[in-house]
Amino acid sequence: MIVKGGIGAVSTVKVARLSATTQSNIYSYFPNKQALLLAVFAYHQQQMIGALSPLISDTLTPKAQVTAFVKGTAEFGLAHPAPFR
Repeated sequence: MIVKGGIGAVSTVKVARLSATTQSNIYSYFPNKQALLLAVFAYHQQQMIGALSPLISDTLTPKAQVTAFVKGTAEFGLAHPAPFR
């Protein structure tokens, strides 16, 4: 939904419909739309951190760290394209 229409396209009514639940059920987990969007962002951020953190090491030179980070970011994007569209 966010990928296709941007943040403005998100509503708790639409999320509930896509999740096959009620809007009140969405509000039992998230007090408002902003909290829902922050949770989605945090989820994707943790996914990316989990994928990239093992690539960075104090034993690598700064150039090797940047190379590993850039390569890892590209590989993550290819493996998880939806958030980047």
